[in-house]
Amino acid sequence: MQRKHLLFAVALLAILLSILLVVVPESHAMAHNTIFIETPTATPDTNQILNQANTVATQADHTATEAQNTLNVVNFVLALFSIIIGILGLISGALVAYAFRIINRYRKQLDEGQAEMAKMRTAMNNTQKAVVYLGLGDRLYNQDRKQEAVAIYRKVGSLLPGDAEIHNVLGRIYSGTGYYEDAIKSFETTLAADPNFAEAHMEIGLAYRRRGDAQKGPDAETLRKADYDEARIHLKRAIDLRPNYEDALAGLGAVYRRMGDDERLSQHDAKARECYEQAREYYRQAQIADQSSSYALGNVASLSWFLGEKNAANNYFTLAEAVARIRIMNAGRSPEIHWDYYDLALAQLVLGTLNKNETTKDEAIKTYHTAIQLTPGPVQFDSVLNNLYLLQKAQEHIDRLDTVISMLRAAKSK
Repeated sequence: MQRKHLLFAVALLAILLSILLVVVPESHAMAHNTIFIETPTATPDTNQILNQANTVATQADHTATEAQNTLNVVNFVLALFSIIIGILGLISGALVAYAFRIINRYRKQLDEGQAEMAKMRTAMNNTQKAVVYLGLGDRLYNQDRKQEAVAIYRKVGSLLPGDAEIHNVLGRIYSGTGYYEDAIKSFETTLAADPNFAEAHMEIGLAYRRRGDAQKGPDAETLRKADYDEARIHLKRAIDLRPNYEDALAGLGAVYRRMGDDERLSQHDAKARECYEQAREYYRQAQIADQSSSYALGNVASLSWFLGEKNAANNYFTLAEAVARIRIMNAGRSPEIHWDYYDLALAQLVLGTLNKNETTKDEAIKTYHTAIQLTPGPVQFDSVLNNLYLLQKAQEHIDRLDTVISMLRAAKSK
């Protein structure tokens, strides 16, 4: 830029010098003629004067052209410089804006990272607390302080509100202790996280069936029917997700058997029989899916007895007795071994009746005592009694059945 200004200054000096070169000689000639007027001089040639004038004019035009060219260059450079400055300004603005975006992005990521870390820290703390509460709840439950245990389990659920596995566990505990509302909510939480969790569908179906069994009051029949419908929906969904799911098949058998009870109480004998036959078919499918299931065999046998198929009942009770004994030998300290004792006791009671064997009946009573001692709560007593009430209505009488029912009622009331 300084060089261009220098060129411009040089061009201006050149123009001034050219003018001086023209003016100074003429002034000197005029002075010379004035001072030495007495000396004669030759008259200048007109053409020569014109040529000199043209030469000076040409030099002046050339100098002016060079000056103009210099000015044009300077103007072009200035214009180009302005454009470059503008472009640099735009680029700088874009870079600044981009830099701000990058900074804001990293700041946002940093904030999100900090929030995630805080969330993880809270989740870890809640998990640790939940484990402690879960252990405390189990201890209270084993001490038969079930109401206190449930209060502790609820704290576990509130600490881990979105944990599908823990809510599935809590749901089973609630369902087994008769807190059906809590159970259903827990299983719904599990299914919200994993809609294809077959076990959760089976368990919530069981919870709905149990709640239906427990309905009381003027609207009991309507509410019970609604619960049974929900139970069937979830149990069938469990079977869709896991074909030959023994627990879900047996669960459907239990629902249809209770539906048959309602139809029988309403004196709809044809509908009742249809429900009982449907129940027996589901129990049979459950037994095929798990041939070691004394529960499924016992229910097929009980329904066959109620439906008047005495020979079939005899065969199924014989199988149920053998399978139940094997299960008891192999179960060890299984928390649900009471079911196997109930299956064995009923088979002994019926077979003792069929064979008119008092010793077998005595063994049945002893087995029932053992089962009662192992039963965790009233929910399980209700399930056993429900089946015995059905057998109590059968045409064929079972010896000492009334005694067994009285034993169970007394145990449940303690």
